[in-house]
Amino acid sequence: MRHFPRIRNSLCILLALAVNAGSQQPPSRQLGVYLGWVGTYPGNRLQEGARLAKRSGFQTIRVPLVASVEADFGIGTACHGKQMLESLVSLPAYAQVLRDPAFRTIFLTVWGDSNSYDACDARDPRTDQHPHKRYLDKAFYSIAANRDRTRSEYADLTYRIYKTYRGSGKVFGIANWEGDNELYCDSAYYFANNPAFRSSCEAKRNTMDVLTAYRQFFELRQQGIDTGRARALREGLKGVSVVSVIEVSALRFLKEAHLPSMLEDVIPSVTMPDYVSYSAWESIGLPAEQLFRDLDDLQKRFQGHAMVGEFGFDRGLDQSAVERTVSAISAMRRARVNYSIWWQIFDQPPLAGLNDKGLYGLYDDQGKLTAPGKAFLDAQASH
Repeated sequence: MRHFPRIRNSLCILLALAVNAGSQQPPSRQLGVYLGWVGTYPGNRLQEGARLAKRSGFQTIRVPLVASVEADFGIGTACHGKQMLESLVSLPAYAQVLRDPAFRTIFLTVWGDSNSYDACDARDPRTDQHPHKRYLDKAFYSIAANRDRTRSEYADLTYRIYKTYRGSGKVFGIANWEGDNELYCDSAYYFANNPAFRSSCEAKRNTMDVLTAYRQFFELRQQGIDTGRARALREGLKGVSVVSVIEVSALRFLKEAHLPSMLEDVIPSVTMPDYVSYSAWESIGLPAEQLFRDLDDLQKRFQGHAMVGEFGFDRGLDQSAVERTVSAISAMRRARVNYSIWWQIFDQPPLAGLNDKGLYGLYDDQGKLTAPGKAFLDAQASH
């Protein structure tokens, strides 16, 4: 999700390869699309978004795994707040999309676990985020039952994916949402640049405590993923892989403001994931050559395991959205990032305070291909 005004060697890999022995090709450098939420298309945005993604030739998609899936995607009114992660991923709304053989790589954006935030409460109109993120509270992890539940839910989610999709050849990535924004009350940019926002955020939480909590979350999540993969290995469930992803959303501006960041203060302190994802809103507002340098630096830093988890252009604000789409894709290919995910399949309402128009979609609110969407699909077809 955008939070910039107007612009915007791991043992785990070896285990994943062992579980998937002989059935998975090395990761290809693919363009993908986010089947995001709260779009303006009137209807089932998950099913219709998947249909359009499939028709457009996408093999890589990203989907939020959240209890509020029905309301978020215009499916219905029920909220599955009591469902654990393995149950959520098996809901018919998700299963219909995830089992489609057209989608070979699927990144799931997951917030904490089912007990660690209130997914059935109203979203913040400024950020589209649900409230009460207890997985960012250091005190939450002082309770053994909470630590055990986080670890267990990710183990069960991982195992369920292996069991359900064995033999499919699919790769599933378990990712967080924009880590730097998580550290700073859902908007690192405003924390660094808006004194009033910063004061309000600091009145609610302590940055060092949030850092401690988030590190613990990633350790527990990785332990759970490893446990689920080990169980799948013991049971001989092959032909599918689950990989871990840690997403960052700031490269320079937090460091320049002398503030902790995911890149400097979280990732070096936890078990290295299979991929480091960059939600690239800070870089795409810069010339394409700078975007290339940023991505090239990330690739070198993480030994070829970088990806772009989000990028896009608001054609309602940016008259050069088509040209910038083409140049951004070119930069990403030059940097040889493994995956690049466009935000998102449909247009969405503007977010309060961002001065955007919400016109990021490859398709508009009538399901018609937009000009940046056509440029994106043309670039995809030419690869």
